Amino acid sequence: MSATWDQSKFDMALKEYGKVTKRTTAEVINTKLYYVARGAQQHTAKASASGIKATLARPVTIRRQNKSGRFRRTKAVEYGALGSSGKPLAALIVNARRKAKGQKGLFGEELTRAVITMINSRVRSVAFLRAGWIESIKQLAAFAKDKSGAPAGDPSARQFGAPLGSAIAASDGALVQFARIENRAISKKSPTSEAALNRFGEVGLQVAFDREAQSMLEYLDRKMGPATAEANAKMR
Repeated sequence: MSATWDQSKFDMALKEYGKVTKRTTAEVINTKLYYVARGAQQHTAKASASGIKATLARPVTIRRQNKSGRFRRTKAVEYGALGSSGKPLAALIVNARRKAKGQKGLFGEELTRAVITMINSRVRSVAFLRAGWIESIKQLAAFAKDKSGAPAGDPSARQFGAPLGSAIAASDGALVQFARIENRAISKKSPTSEAALNRFGEVGLQVAFDREAQSMLEYLDRKMGPATAEANAKMR
């Protein structure tokens, strides 16, 4: 994931939080980054199955030019019964892909089956971007000492085949304390998937960092009292 985000507020809050907790530096970093990964998964936008079906099966309007140069406007109907002359978006996409590969267009039952296959594939991938956080969550879970305050997970996000992300946990024995989470939910079959990950993944990750930073500052307010609350307010 090559998106950009601002975690400066999170870093400042983490530094102050580390001064008042009894946990080791590595435990704090790993736990908080585990929370961030969970939050990023929760706040990464995903398309709805019903929305995908509605988009791909909606009627579309096609403009065709005849030999005299005039355009004949044909309004396609929603894809339904076999033999329908309607050409919804899904059917156009199927045949456009085949044309790009030098293949003949599909019609009738063959086109219907291809459309259904494509729609079902899109529906199965609605949580694809969120699935990119599964591996980070899984790997850091063993190092997170307290999972009670972690954001809720997304059961619809599933990982098939090779992991779509990774994580590196902080270690107390290391000279430099750091941890890393990574989302690589990019499909080789979709040239736009990287742009989608950057666009939607960036927002989800930023929200996760900001909310976890806010949570730590609120903890500090409760722990240290009015004086610290005033100092923490300057970081908000």
